[in-house]
Amino acid sequence: MIEYQQLKEDLLQRLAKLIEVHGFVMRARTQSFDKRTPFGKLALLLAFIPHRADFDIAASVAIRFNELEDLINEGNDLLSKPEKRQTFSLGADLGNISDGKQKRWTVSNPADVEAVAESIMDFFVAIGIPYLEKYSDMEIALEAFSGEDTAARLHEPFHDSRAKRAIGLAFLLGHRERFSKLAASKTEFLTSRNDFGLQSFLQLRDSLERRLEAASLHQISGPSIS
Repeated sequence: MIEYQQLKEDLLQRLAKLIEVHGFVMRARTQSFDKRTPFGKLALLLAFIPHRADFDIAASVAIRFNELEDLINEGNDLLSKPEKRQTFSLGADLGNISDGKQKRWTVSNPADVEAVAESIMDFFVAIGIPYLEKYSDMEIALEAFSGEDTAARLHEPFHDSRAKRAIGLAFLLGHRERFSKLAASKTEFLTSRNDFGLQSFLQLRDSLERRLEAASLHQISGPSIS
């Protein structure tokens, strides 16, 4: 049996040194590296898959828009307050981003740690950073969530979560017509699937519609601005 925990810690420490030049900090408890931004945070997330003689590592990147996640999680009683602060808005496995299938790295002995860490880092710089830079734009993220095809599922495979974030972003960006169209199309799609998250989505949709209606009434009744 390999010294799984020690090799895992060695790999994390090596990655921490390689990634710090890009402004990312290791969070050992969650096996991740993140970078705070004005809108939330960016992250490199690792998953360790142990075997008898070695272990694999899968790596993904993720983006959190704080305002969006606060909106989505507002009525979610299934998550604690600390858990709500850890949700991400979108993200994907580095292999799925690059060529449509998960990529794994294997460590079986101490000699593998350096090469694997450098390979993960190379992949992160080539694939992960461009993804994070592109989808940190809320308008582009909204486009990514709007569809139901394979390209849309890359960023969020759960249909209800993708639907919530689509209408949430449209709401936050002030796209009222886009919000109405997405609310209708996402409702139809989730209903047609009898999706397990339909009711949760409808609660968010109705809440946001009430806020938009209240804002419209306020604008109508409020003082005019010359």
